[in-house]
Amino acid sequence: MVILLSPITGGVGGIFAPTIEILGISFDRYAELANLYWLVLAVVVLVTWGYANLMRSPTGRSFLAVRDSEVSARALGINVTRTRALAFGLSSGVTGLAGALMGHYIGFFNYELFSIFISINLLLVVTIGGLGFIQGAFLGAILITAVPQAIAIFRDWANASLGVDLGGIPGLDTMIFSAVLIAFIIYEPAGLYGRWLKIRTWWELFPLARKDMFRRQKSYLKTERMR
Repeated sequence: MVILLSPITGGVGGIFAPTIEILGISFDRYAELANLYWLVLAVVVLVTWGYANLMRSPTGRSFLAVRDSEVSARALGINVTRTRALAFGLSSGVTGLAGALMGHYIGFFNYELFSIFISINLLLVVTIGGLGFIQGAFLGAILITAVPQAIAIFRDWANASLGVDLGGIPGLDTMIFSAVLIAFIIYEPAGLYGRWLKIRTWWELFPLARKDMFRRQKSYLKTERMR
């Protein structure tokens, strides 16, 4: 099978990304990087618009029902297996589209391009931004992009002002990302957008808001015990 697909995939060596041309407009990585940016932005807007409309449809409400409680979803007559398979297929399609655009941005497709670190970064984005929120994906992406820049600025400041070379500490970036992820999981599981919703609700109810209004519910439904 590997030998048969080598002319298409390029085998171990991979393949160079072909030039994208739509309506006579070239989106080549090396010649027209600005055009590629606008193409990616247009795809992001269309996918976000489609996802927002999907979640307001019966299919989207089925997704939410299965996510919250499979037992309750079955009681409402929702085909859980079909819904989960459809959600997996849609997410795989969007992920494949994003991977294709990433390959065109880098200019090369190879198995080494899509490593486990990309999956970890995506997990950080959705966890820190807020699971289940469209806005959370953008907030998480902004934070994940800003943290390495902040670390680099702090390293330069520490080296110039304190005379401490933090560049020699191996795994500093990984340690900081891990600490941020653990802090969000423990103190704010809803992510950045969940925190914003709490702040907005608090101000809307002020001065009637109570301190323990957003206390985490640690109990669980007995109907969710799948034995």
